[in-house]
Parts: sequence; C-alpha cells; structure tokens
Amino acid sequence: DTLLAISEDVKGMLEQVEGLEEITNGQEEQDPGIKIALDKDAAMRNGLTVAQIYSELASALTTEKTAASLTLEGNEYSVIIVDESDMLTAENLMDYTFETTSKDEEGNDVTEEHKLSEFAKKEDATALLRSTEKIRQDRFRSVQ
Repeated sequence: DTLLAISEDVKGMLEQVEGLEEITNGQEEQDPGIKIALDKDAAMRNGLTVAQIYSELASALTTEKTAASLTLEGNEYSVIIVDESDMLTAENLMDYTFETTSKDEEGNDVTEEHKLSEFAKKEDATALLRSTEKIRQDRFRSVQ
C-alpha cells in the first residue's frame, strides 16, 4: 500500500510537467487476483513444504494436458485433453486437499489428508502484486 501511494505521488508530480502525457503507474487496469499466504511452520507440521504446495496447486490449476502428437500430410498436431470436471476455483481453492504420508511408532506408513485452509489464508490481490518488481530483495514500482 505504501509503495502504491508513493507511485501515485510521483505520478501526480509528473502530470505537472509540461509535455508529458499519459502517465501511468500500471494501476489503471486492475486485474483481480488471489494471494495465498502460507504459514510455513504449520505446513511443515503437516508434512508439506512450500515447494510441494506450489507444485500440487500449479498442477491442479492446469486443465489442459497434451496427450499425443499426430502427423497428417506432413503437419504435426498436438492432441490436447481438457478436463474441467474437478476444476479449482476461487471459491473452492481453500478446500484443496493434500495427501501426506508419515511413519507411525511401528514404522508403518500413515496417510493423512490436510486442506489448504489448515495452513494458508486467501486474500484478494490486484495487479499491484504482478506489477511490483523485486531487485536484490528491494521492491520497486514503475511510473511511465
């Protein structure tokens, strides 16, 4: 929010400069988005790493898979299967279930299921998240 306010101030100053037109900080076209804030410690207590969570969610959000390639009269075509039967949406995202396996006291495998909501919070996000640049751990906004 602070970074956005500063970029708005800079934009306002630049609008006063004669000859400059169409000054923007990229916030005019607000794209809706979702931010998932993970509690890394809670995830680890449930047997999951951030990398595992990211990988599973990225896979679950992908509805298209290339099944095969077909060559017809010298042209190659991809056969793509689209499965929208169990799609993740903004409404059901926090109900996504992760399966973990651990060992009990006797060394037997124990499988548990944990919902994303057990170790993450969903927040609304805008284009600000996608238009903020990080360079050497510092955050920057562009004003054009």
